[in-house]
Amino acid sequence: MPQPFAALRQRLATGQPVTLCTLGDSISEVGRTPGWQGGATAPEQQYAARFRDLLAAAWPASPITLHHHGVGGQNTAEGLARLPDVLARQPHLAIVAFGANDQAYHPLTPAATAAALRAILTQLTAVGVAPMAVSASMANPALPAWQRGPAYVDAQQTVCAELGLPFANLYRELTWRSIAGEPWEHYHHGPDNCHPNDEGHALWAEQLLATLRAALAAS
Repeated sequence: MPQPFAALRQRLATGQPVTLCTLGDSISEVGRTPGWQGGATAPEQQYAARFRDLLAAAWPASPITLHHHGVGGQNTAEGLARLPDVLARQPHLAIVAFGANDQAYHPLTPAATAAALRAILTQLTAVGVAPMAVSASMANPALPAWQRGPAYVDAQQTVCAELGLPFANLYRELTWRSIAGEPWEHYHHGPDNCHPNDEGHALWAEQLLATLRAALAAS
């Protein structure tokens, strides 16, 4: 695991402040559009805020500051163009969450998604930021545009494996839960809406915490 995760583990172990940033699309967007917080009913229910609260509970001595950098409708390449906004925050931990727009609404090829994600993650680690990539929760068979989802998730996972970085595979988790009988609507607003509801945002936060714990243990 790259050095930033060892540094983050040390910060948490010694109670130092941690700055957390998100870089993503509409699921990560909070505070830009009145009344919109990624599909959650309130800002504190959105996944990044829930994840921050889980971090605070797990490492109560470390103050956690959260900055949202989500913009609805954007793909990974557009997120790369906004990376300087994240770097200006000098974060210690960053969540990179793209995918839905890459394949459906503002399309890229899986190879282009991989290239943009690689550039984001490489630039973050180069300045000492510990990054975690997360897939979109693209598991809805009712949306034909999302049938290409596995190719994008595979591209994201391959990049993370090449760089030795953690990947929170929400697509895989939701597919397993669907196979077990849990409907898409349990975690989303409806069959034609990719945004997580409060239950979905809670799942995102839980999966991110589990992914981070594994990365810290391996650092």
